[in-house]
Amino acid sequence: MQYSIRLEPFSKEYCIIEVNARLSRSSALASKATGYPLAFIAAKLGLGIPLNEISNSVTKELQTPSDQRLFEISKAMHSGYTVERIWELAQTHKWFLNKLMGLTNFGKLMCKYNASSIPTPLFRQGKQLGYSDRQLAEF
Repeated sequence: MQYSIRLEPFSKEYCIIEVNARLSRSSALASKATGYPLAFIAAKLGLGIPLNEISNSVTKELQTPSDQRLFEISKAMHSGYTVERIWELAQTHKWFLNKLMGLTNFGKLMCKYNASSIPTPLFRQGKQLGYSDRQLAEF
């Protein structure tokens, strides 16, 4: 089942607007892109569990300190989470999150180039950030 949900961001009130008997392929794409498990949430709603009581099983590694937390923060950044959203979930210092976001953005920028087209200043910036030649080549 798929539910379309309208969430009022200021009051946190929600209502179920539409019911669809199946998840489409675009739902799976949206689920992956947002890091939000739509099928899981829809199943819980179908069981009558209120939305505000359903935890996001994907983003909880962010909320629980572990040896995998840094990797989960990195995945969240690559998926489009903002520093503010990650801070809300992880309560990791924003200075640190901003530094990690800078590295994530640098990696995304580097992926737009190949070895023959990368601008020298960008390559130099990568070296100043501490990347090895091998890491820069992998971008």
